[in-house]
Amino acid sequence: MDPRWNAACLNMTTALLLLSALLLGHANGTNCPDAQALLDAANAYRANHTARALTWSSALAQQATSYAAVLAAQQCALVHSSTGGESLYTLASYPKPDATCKRAIDAWYTEVKLYDFAAASPCAVNCNRPVGHFVQLVWRASTAVGCGVGQADVPMPRMPGGVGGCKVIVCYFKPGFQMNDAAYKANVGVPALG
Repeated sequence: MDPRWNAACLNMTTALLLLSALLLGHANGTNCPDAQALLDAANAYRANHTARALTWSSALAQQATSYAAVLAAQQCALVHSSTGGESLYTLASYPKPDATCKRAIDAWYTEVKLYDFAAASPCAVNCNRPVGHFVQLVWRASTAVGCGVGQADVPMPRMPGGVGGCKVIVCYFKPGFQMNDAAYKANVGVPALG
């Protein structure tokens, strides 16, 4: 058999495998390459607060991916939309950040340190604190999540080449949290592990 034919077949097979991987990566509606790791981390944090596991929503992921692209076009601005259950995360760095999304979940969970679990009126006390991402992450009534990432070049004049990058991660949780004491009492559980 002609070695050129074998090489052509190998190249075609490689191209088809790469295309399949790209298409499968977006089959869940997201451009986050680590969507499963993100979901696993979210569910581990939720389990620590006696909240049931979230399921992945391709529809929410598509919506989040679209909005992340809008924010990336604004140099990764943190501007909330009118969509409930929305959590945003941004990072600018040199060199440019990768497209992974799980670090947003980990960052949002760090807000747990600022939440007062002993408050008799939990929303009255906590709604004015920077804990909204944490609250949404562990909100017991939420059943689904979908996330996406947007990336852009950003000027960094002091860096080689003068350009770095930013990424903005958008997640939509459904249903979103409600800002009242009764809902907070029912939906934000005390952590089992400190």
